[in-house]
Amino acid sequence: MTLLQVPLSAISGIINLFASTGLWRGSGVDYNTTCQEIAASVSSASNVYYYGSPQFEQDTENWSFTNSQNSTCSFEPANAEDVGIALQILVKDQTPFAVKGGGHSPNPGFSSTLGVQIAMRLFSEVVYDENAQTVTFGMGLVWEDVYSALLQYNVTVVGGRSFGVGVGGFVLGGGYSFVSNEYGLSVDNIVSLELVLP
Repeated sequence: MTLLQVPLSAISGIINLFASTGLWRGSGVDYNTTCQEIAASVSSASNVYYYGSPQFEQDTENWSFTNSQNSTCSFEPANAEDVGIALQILVKDQTPFAVKGGGHSPNPGFSSTLGVQIAMRLFSEVVYDENAQTVTFGMGLVWEDVYSALLQYNVTVVGGRSFGVGVGGFVLGGGYSFVSNEYGLSVDNIVSLELVLP
């Protein structure tokens, strides 16, 4: 198996600009209005889900029970434009939010929230460019998804050592890989990121 020497181009990453705490508007605040405003403002390709739906359960499920919080709704953006629209609304309404890629963080507020849970599940593409020797992948994946998609090309990336870890948090957190001694951290191998701002 060959290792990509100019690896890893990640798209559609989000940097959480605000802490995901319930302190913005005080505890006990109802964030349903924000959820409804997001649903009415984004494209029909994106969705907002509420407690009781299978998608909500999937969007808010986390690897660690210590990170589980009861979100008001989950938002599954289908494109970067809808992420930006949602972020504008969240900032305007001072609503706490969290971004979930793989949901592997054990820290409350890192990939869970009492406000709006942004679930990157629909950002699930993996595209290998043989000429550039890069891989473009979405932030809704876990490393098992990326590795499985690359098997057919007999290549790999400087990625996670545990298959169930989300790519977004891993890469943005540095990312120590099995091949880091030779190729550095995962973040060292990023060619580009698409940053979405409110």
